[in-house]
Amino acid sequence: MSWSWVPPREGEGGPSPALRRAVTVLGVLFTAVIALSYVVSAQDRATRACAIDAPAGAEVSAEWQWWPPGHACVYDQETTQV
Repeated sequence: MSWSWVPPREGEGGPSPALRRAVTVLGVLFTAVIALSYVVSAQDRATRACAIDAPAGAEVSAEWQWWPPGHACVYDQETTQV
């Protein structure tokens, strides 16, 4: 990232440590928000896919499972891999 738009401090070239820290924190927070929105979107898509394939009148939910990785569709106490 170019810091040429930030005026240098006396005796130092480049931005202040506080500005660097603030930009870093904002970058990390932005990345976390993007990752969280991706996870929520994937969960919503999995729930919709489970609802399409569900038997008529069944309660539907999708749960994340670590192994094997992916979502599991749950219909009335019965689990099916997606």
